[in-house]
Amino acid sequence: MEKKLKVAAIIQARVNSSRMPGKVLEKIKDKNLLEIIYLRLKKSKKIQDIKFVIPKHASEKKLKNHLKNNKIPFFEGSEKDVLDRYYQCAKKYNYDHIIRVTGDCPLVDSSLIDEMYMIFKEKKLDFISNYSPPTFPDGLDISIFTFDTLKKAWTNSESKFDREHVVPYILNNKNFKQENFKNNLDLSLERWTVDEPEDLIVIKNIFKRFKNKYNFSWKEVLKLKSKYKDDFKANMDITRDEGALMNAGQKL
Repeated sequence: MEKKLKVAAIIQARVNSSRMPGKVLEKIKDKNLLEIIYLRLKKSKKIQDIKFVIPKHASEKKLKNHLKNNKIPFFEGSEKDVLDRYYQCAKKYNYDHIIRVTGDCPLVDSSLIDEMYMIFKEKKLDFISNYSPPTFPDGLDISIFTFDTLKKAWTNSESKFDREHVVPYILNNKNFKQENFKNNLDLSLERWTVDEPEDLIVIKNIFKRFKNKYNFSWKEVLKLKSKYKDDFKANMDITRDEGALMNAGQKL
């Protein structure tokens, strides 16, 4: 009998970010970014467990208390070594397959996750992502990997960059069976993430159009843009992945 696999979404989050401190607790209507991500991920047909992985540090007390008070599951781990944070969480809860999401993506789409997970499982991949290279809007970034793949990355990654960003070691290693999930149209210049104050304006505009709904598909957001282009203008000059390309000095 085949073992039932434990599939979990692990979301990295912190309030002590260098560019926009406290952004994950920013309110959109009556919920903050983390609550919205949690709600949206719960709609997935494949995810069985959800954990926010946060730094175990005094500066993150506000985040920890918020998660605890709202009964949102979390795990505390290394402040700077995010790869270790993922690994220790996955190991503790015996996760077989891990879906990685970041806490600044309130439009993360559970149907897109489910679609990618089906391919990941059917092809018996070690890793799948939809951003290498990107063809989906920034803010829909998803990667899925096995625990064994995560363990190999954790064991072998040596650079600060690899350990801070979790997956570069995997992406750059040809020994992993991996695939990039592409959209049929390149929408990589669309910006639906929250890294800067201008991003928050756009995200608030989007949620305002959906009134009382927090769950809607990324394709509905695209339709919205064709109708209300001005709602998306505030952050159009910001470069994708700007944070990952900065060194620590530039971030500060």
